[in-house]
Amino acid sequence: MKLNFIRLTIHSIKYLLILALPLAIISCFAPFKKAPHKININKLKSYKKIKDIPIMDEARKLEEAYTLQSDSLLDEFFSKWQNSITVRDDMDYPNPEVEAAYEIFQDFYKPDMSDSSDLYYPNYSKAEFIVVQNHVRLFVTNGHDSLFSGRFTYFRKTILTALDQISDFRPDVHFADKKIVYLSENYQIALDQFFYSFHRADDEGYIYYDSLYISFWKKVDFLSQKIRLARHHGGGGVYYISFPRVDRIIFNKEFTKASISFQGTFASGGKAYYEKEDSRWVQKEYFPRIWVD
Repeated sequence: MKLNFIRLTIHSIKYLLILALPLAIISCFAPFKKAPHKININKLKSYKKIKDIPIMDEARKLEEAYTLQSDSLLDEFFSKWQNSITVRDDMDYPNPEVEAAYEIFQDFYKPDMSDSSDLYYPNYSKAEFIVVQNHVRLFVTNGHDSLFSGRFTYFRKTILTALDQISDFRPDVHFADKKIVYLSENYQIALDQFFYSFHRADDEGYIYYDSLYISFWKKVDFLSQKIRLARHHGGGGVYYISFPRVDRIIFNKEFTKASISFQGTFASGGKAYYEKEDSRWVQKEYFPRIWVD
C-alpha cells in the first residue's frame, strides 16, 4: 500500500513537472514589464524655445482641428497661412546681394517630386503645400575664385564676411498643382506649440513618454494631409520646411560668382555654384551629397 502511494506520488510529480516546465520557459523569455517611463517636458529642447510664449491662436485652432479630426478646420488653418504671408511683390531690394539671393534661390529651389520617399528622404509629389524657408544667410569672401567650383571646396571663416541675413524671405516659386506657404517665425512657433504645448504634465512637468511619442506621430500623420514632414536629424522632431533648405549663399568680391550650401535631406547636403552671365545668374555645377551625417 505504501509502495503504491509512493509510486503514485512520483508519477504525479512527473506530470506536474511536464506541465510546469513549458510555462517556466515561457515566463523566462517573456518581456520584463517595466514601469511606465516619464520624461520632464520642460527639458525637451523643442519645448524650451516656446514654453514662455503665450499659446498663439493659430496653435489653438490647429489643436482644435486635430482634436475634432476636422478636415474643414485644417483647410481653414492652411488657407489663412497661405493668404496671410504672400510672395514678395515689390522689386525694391535693399542691395544687389539680396536681389541676387532671390534670383539664385528661385532658380535653384526644386523639391523632390519623385514617387518614392520615407520620413528620412521625403518627396513632395503628394503634398498639397510646399513650405518654403523664411531666412537665408549671405556672405562675401576675399578667397580665390577656385573656391567657386569642385566638390570639396571649403570656405574658412577667416575669409568670410557676413553681408546680410534675409529674415523675411518670400521668394516667388511655382510648382504644378502645389500651393506655397512661407515658414515665418510666428508659424514656426504655432507648429511647435501644436506639437508640444497641449500635453497634460504633472505639477513638476513630467509626462508619460509613450503618451508624448504617440501623440506626436499622430499629429504628424494629421498634418501629412497637407504638408510632407521629414524626421529631424538625431531623431527628435520633424522639419517643417520642404527640402532643400539653403543655409547660406557666398559671393566672390567681384560679385560674379556664388556658392550655395544646402541641406537636401534630414542628414545630407551639398553645394551648387552659380556665375553671372549677361546680368543673369546661371548654375554651373551641382553636387547633391557632399556631406552625409
